[in-house]
This record gives sequence, C-alpha cells and structure tokens, in this order.
Amino acid sequence: MPRKQNKSIVSAPNKPIVPATIERPSFGQVMKEGIAFGVGQSIAHRILGMAISTTNNTTPSVTPVTRIETPEYIQCMKESSNDKDFCKQYL
Repeated sequence: MPRKQNKSIVSAPNKPIVPATIERPSFGQVMKEGIAFGVGQSIAHRILGMAISTTNNTTPSVTPVTRIETPEYIQCMKESSNDKDFCKQYL
C-alpha cells in the first residue's frame, strides 16, 4: 500500500545558524555585582545572628573575674566581719 504524501507541509528553506554572541562583563560590572553580593550576604548574616542571639540568652556576655584569695585575705575577712574594703589590700 503506497503512503499518502501530505502536500500541505512545506519545508522552510535552510538558514545558516548564527552562533549567539556572548558579551563579557566589564571589570566595573563584576565589581558592582561582587560588592552587592557581599553587602547582601553581610546583612543576611547579621539578621540571622540577631535572631539566634535573641533566642539563646543562656550564656553570660561578661565572664566573671576570678580572684585568687590569699590566706591573709581570708584571715582578714574572718577578723573584720567580712569587710571587703578593709581587706582589699590582701588581694
């Protein structure tokens, strides 16, 4: 059985394919994009840092200073009824 040919399909003439030209960005454009990315990333880090720090307030922000109490200081505190101002010379 012979095939029917569809005469309504018309083939387009072959056009040469032209490769797309890609423009390379200038140094100024690269710098602008880099700065914008850096600023955006910095803002995002600060926002996340603030969000995390407000939910986690269990750690003290200032560490207490540890004093080495000498035996003289301890003896002075016992004799002076815990007068810190009087015994601070032994610290």
